[in-house]
Amino acid sequence: QMAESLKRLYACQEQVYVIENPAVFAYCIQKYPNQTFLCGNGQLRLAVLKTMDLFSSDTVFYYAGDYDPEGLQIAERLRCRYGKRVRFWNYSLENYKKYLSNVKISDSRLSILSNIQSVELQDIKKTMQEEKKATYQENMLESYQVLEQALEHASEVRADQAASQADVDEAVVQLGAAKAGLVIAQKTN
Repeated sequence: QMAESLKRLYACQEQVYVIENPAVFAYCIQKYPNQTFLCGNGQLRLAVLKTMDLFSSDTVFYYAGDYDPEGLQIAERLRCRYGKRVRFWNYSLENYKKYLSNVKISDSRLSILSNIQSVELQDIKKTMQEEKKATYQENMLESYQVLEQALEHASEVRADQAASQADVDEAVVQLGAAKAGLVIAQKTN
């Protein structure tokens, strides 16, 4: 019932780190308790997308997922839905090769890659089609660091873009996800 009445979400420093893997999510919220994280729990279901829709248009989403066809597909879907507000976090050809697993990707799964159009993912896509192997987030935990550019972005956000308590008729509710830095605003009547 409370979820239906939510009108807007606020992220720490107007940045949300969207993570596919629950173990990586748990690691990150412990390592960076003052950042805002969302977990897709393997897939970005409608509930996650609707949650992302509640953040202001100034919010930047940093997506990190597995290096497999489904992970790249999620990245592509997010880019299509949110445009340049989505930045691919920790996606690099270097990381793909460094943490490459022995898990083979079937040809039917590889066919998913034909829909990947984002320029930033093309080198990974091409190499994945050649290698036919995946790289999984949980094997590269030490590489997840809050990006310096994300911190720079926070300092660039103009004060007049941030809604103050006096400017909006909203009550702020801290949820149990506060440890992840998630603050939810609810319209008051």
